Formats: sequence, structure tokens, C-alpha cells
Amino acid sequence: MISWKDSGIVLSTRPHGEKYKIVCVLTQSHGKVYALAYKSKTQTFTNFAKIEITYTSREPGSLGFWKLLSETPTWIASIHLGNHLMVCQSICFMLDKLLPQNADEKRIFQLTDYISTNLQNFSAEEILFLYVYFELSLLTNIGFSVNISNIQTVDNCSDIPSLISSTHFQQNAYRLLQTSSQIIAKNLTSIENFYRSSITKQLSAFPCPS
Repeated sequence: MISWKDSGIVLSTRPHGEKYKIVCVLTQSHGKVYALAYKSKTQTFTNFAKIEITYTSREPGSLGFWKLLSETPTWIASIHLGNHLMVCQSICFMLDKLLPQNADEKRIFQLTDYISTNLQNFSAEEILFLYVYFELSLLTNIGFSVNISNIQTVDNCSDIPSLISSTHFQQNAYRLLQTSSQIIAKNLTSIENFYRSSITKQLSAFPCPS
């Protein structure tokens, strides 16, 4: 019997029979994990919610079970701000599709956790630039060479607001997202999603700071 407890962020849920759903969680110490959970009105596993869970499985490789200990929905769950919602949904989609299962993804977890915790601190425009930084970080983390010459990188999440608010980053944000799009189109299939397309469209029309 395999059993552990961890913190995580919900990436997706989908029905599985009458009693269960399959929930994908990006965990702090065990990477991205899929497991079953009972359908419940109280244990919702809302996308981008921060949760404490226990995982149990009979043997390695089998589909285990989640037991939800606590769930903290994101700030957008009650506010429904357009750009923030789009960014969160696209982040969940990209992580669900691109991250390998059960791999050590502490850097990406820290970034995703930072975004989930600090959503309300970013304006409707800033959250778009934050998404660009997230996507570049994700593609780099899974092994793609992303040409971000002349763009500063940061080691600590606390430095992200200064980076994405800089004129240089904002002027290059749409170009950077186009670079990501080329990588996705060449190497990855079925990754483009409605939310990401909306973000790209908004950035293409965004007046570059002078």
C-alpha cells in the first residue's frame, strides 16, 4: 500500500463513472498526479484551488485515490474577473497537458503556487504579462530552448512583479508569446486552447509602453 500526504493545486477534473471523478493535482513533493475522488458537493476540487490531500494506492502505477483534507478556492472563484480567469484556466490546461507525471517539478510548483496566492495583486493588464512569464518558464522547465535574449530572468518569485512591470518586458511580451507559439506548433499537439488564444489576442492589441 502506498500512502502520502501533500499540498497541491488542482489542474483538472473529469467524470469517471457514476461515483467518481479523476482529479489532476500538481503536488508540492510528488509532481503531477492523477487519482480518483468521490463526487461530492462539499469536496469540489475546483480548478486552481489550493488543497491539502492524502493519496493512497494499492501498488505503483495503479490509479490511486485522493482524500481531500482542506480546499482553498482561488480569489477569482468569487470575483470572476475576465483576464484573471483566462490566465488561471490556461495555466491549468498547459500544466495538465505538458508536465510529465510524478516528476520533480518544485520550481513550477513554486511559480504556480505564487500565482495562485497573489492573483489579486495583479491588474487586468499585469496578469497577461505574468502569463507570458509563466509559459516561458514552463517550456524551459520541460526542456525546450526558448530564445529570450535580452530578457532578464529571476530566481525568486518575489522578483516577478518588477520584471513583468518593466517596459522592456512589456514591449517584448507579444513577441515572446509568439516564440512560445512556434515551439508549441512545431513540437506539441492539441495544446492551443481558447484561454491562451484570448490572451494572445489581447497582447497583440496591447499598446507597447514607450
